[in-house]
Amino acid sequence: MFVGAERRAEVARLRGQFEELRRDRATRMVVYVSPPGWGKTRIVQEFYRSLAEAQAAPAYWPESIVGEVSGGSTVELVAARKAIRPKVVASGGPGPDWLWLAVASGRLSDKSPAPALPALIEQIDDHRGEAATRGTAGPAEVAAVLARWGLPAVVVLDDAHDLDKSTVEFIEEAFLLRCPVLFIATTWSFANGAPNQFQRLLGRFSGRDGVTTVELAKLSSGDLAEFLLWCHPRTDLGTVHLLADRVDGNPYALRLMLNTPRVLSTIGDGRIALAREEIAELGGTLGDLLTEHWESLPVGVQQVLCVAALLGETLVAEVLEECLRVVGPLSGSQHALDSGWVRSANGSARVIEFAERMRHDHALSQAPHVLSRAQLNDVKHAALRAIKAVLRREDGDSLVRNTLVALHVTLAESGLEDDVVAAAGSATELAARARHEHRRLDTIRHLSSAIEWLSRSDPVPWTRLVECHLELSAARRTEVSRAAGEANARKALELAEDHLGTGFDIRIRARCALAMSRLRREDVDAYSSALRLLGECDELAKKVMMSPIARRDLLNARYSAAAQEGDYPRAIAVMDELALHCERHLGKTHHLTLEALESLGYSALRAGDVHRSIELRREILSRRTSIAPTAGRLQLASVSNNLAVTLLESGDDSALAEAEELARSALDTWAVAYGYDGLRPQRARLVLAWLHQRRGLAAEGRGENDLAAGHFRDAVTDTARIVELRRDDEPPNRANAFLRHGLSLACERRVESITVLGKALAVRQGELRQDDGFYEVRRCALALVWAYRRLGWTAEANAVCDRYGFPAGSVENYVVGSGNLVTN
Repeated sequence: MFVGAERRAEVARLRGQFEELRRDRATRMVVYVSPPGWGKTRIVQEFYRSLAEAQAAPAYWPESIVGEVSGGSTVELVAARKAIRPKVVASGGPGPDWLWLAVASGRLSDKSPAPALPALIEQIDDHRGEAATRGTAGPAEVAAVLARWGLPAVVVLDDAHDLDKSTVEFIEEAFLLRCPVLFIATTWSFANGAPNQFQRLLGRFSGRDGVTTVELAKLSSGDLAEFLLWCHPRTDLGTVHLLADRVDGNPYALRLMLNTPRVLSTIGDGRIALAREEIAELGGTLGDLLTEHWESLPVGVQQVLCVAALLGETLVAEVLEECLRVVGPLSGSQHALDSGWVRSANGSARVIEFAERMRHDHALSQAPHVLSRAQLNDVKHAALRAIKAVLRREDGDSLVRNTLVALHVTLAESGLEDDVVAAAGSATELAARARHEHRRLDTIRHLSSAIEWLSRSDPVPWTRLVECHLELSAARRTEVSRAAGEANARKALELAEDHLGTGFDIRIRARCALAMSRLRREDVDAYSSALRLLGECDELAKKVMMSPIARRDLLNARYSAAAQEGDYPRAIAVMDELALHCERHLGKTHHLTLEALESLGYSALRAGDVHRSIELRREILSRRTSIAPTAGRLQLASVSNNLAVTLLESGDDSALAEAEELARSALDTWAVAYGYDGLRPQRARLVLAWLHQRRGLAAEGRGENDLAAGHFRDAVTDTARIVELRRDDEPPNRANAFLRHGLSLACERRVESITVLGKALAVRQGELRQDDGFYEVRRCALALVWAYRRLGWTAEANAVCDRYGFPAGSVENYVVGSGNLVTN
């Protein structure tokens, strides 16, 4: 029975959201937040019932996800509680005119989120009657399928706190593509620890239209009493209220309590016969009740569940069966599956998972009490054997493979794996997955484990060990700073020199990595050392046959050095070679090729070749669009914004109009994914502020002073906000914000523009140690000259011109007449 006026109001809310979705096709999301057991999923089930009961005959969807009988068994209770989609839908006849799709998230044995998107893909394909999205489908492709299909859809995200990055990206893509989808998410109360992927998404969506977060309150004792009387209508009212009060508003706890042996033994003829003192002895918390239910399970079922828990929250059935063979439990695995503690996962019969995390934790804590030490040891060794056997057959980034690899690493970390090279292989595979999902701390952790294991191997696979150090150096450079990657790069070089022959090009790669870590202009000694290392690389390159990856590393390091020194003509020459190299060996649409072209466009712009920069960025946009939606709209937004910057440099009116369209498109995309004040949306807002400056100056030149004032006012508003947001950001971001805001203030002829532009120049020359010849430094100085002249301070403007060698008579026309002054 569904009780609670507040809960029924939430079903009505969802019905209203769905009807609006049918009308306006705008993506929506409702998020239910509460501790476990408060009835989040039950609201979803009742919403499904309200939709399915209203469909015209012949019905496509069953009328409810689960049946409910008064006082059902514990197994039925658990199955009903976590069911979020019907097991079977109608076959034949007309297809659905609305969709119900649902994924249950989970965790692998290394505590990383299990991939949830494959389950969604399977459901979409089942309803479409084709397999167009199977295999390599990513978040953008799945969203594109739903957008093209056009049916209004409900997508349930149960236990969203455990969602993986790909599924979160799918939500973002669905909003970007304006898919006709109503997302319904359930999640635990937000903790004070590190935010999960879904919490970060909600942070980015904060304040967005169409996104509603509902923090559920406890059910009242009266609501729970109503449910009790529905189950057992002849129960004494005093007993009813004592039982309802016992569970502190938690309906799941109440259902568990009613299914405990001591309560079941008192039920008869629609009545619960319990004395007051007996009720006082009942456990009321979820922990107490799970313990009591655990103790009521047969020993054989307990053994199976303990074995399963040792394999993680998500496990592969074949590994479980192999482990059970060595334990010889008193009952088969089917009894455990029937207990309601575990279930099939993500539509795959080979993968099962615990119905909820607290059940997994409970079974894991009981393992030492249910299994002997010998059995515990046998289980882990059997798991290792089974993992290796299945991994030899399992290719690709499947849920099965991810589950196996995560368990392999977990067992190796406990000291059970003798084959440390194989363990290192699994750790590097996990690191690659974590890197793809931008979980850099996990990347660092897994690579550190791989290095430890490879170092203990006899013999040591030196090349693999050096490669792991190089990957860890790159990960630390990205996550922390250039300096943070130095230790591993240095170790890679030491190992390569000591253990690899002179013909190995990995010695060049190690020097490149160390040079990249030391290219720090603020550290004179480190910077000089980096240049020496690159010189050594050039000499070694004459003596060995270099692999494509070594050639790429060397070219990339040379480019970084040239760009660090502000030598953009040399940077262009190196990057031209690198871009051709990547195209030849990786293909025109490989992400490394596109990154090389982007760097080339950046350097061309700074060298003054605006035309080439525009051509390159148009080409990047074309190539990324050709592989969309695989490329993803976020990547397209980045290229669009960079092209807008370059178009503004060209200065003509048609370029300004195109730049505005591109920048606004990028802002719309980024604002959905990162929030309006996120770092990426700020980039588009800087471009739009620049447009306001340019258009205001043009209007002023035509004598349209009111129009000009409006443009200047808008520019100041945007840039002031960005300065505030970037106050504690990295130096280049702060310098760009100061530059743009200083120009906005100068447009309004405000004296404080000089101070703000002076800050931009100070950051460039102070914190970033860029000399007077640097592109960015000279841009700041030009802006300062223009601001002085706009204020009428000719002497000060001339002094800056003298300092930087600008032709004093042409600076004003140069700055006002083109976009070349201001860059993002």
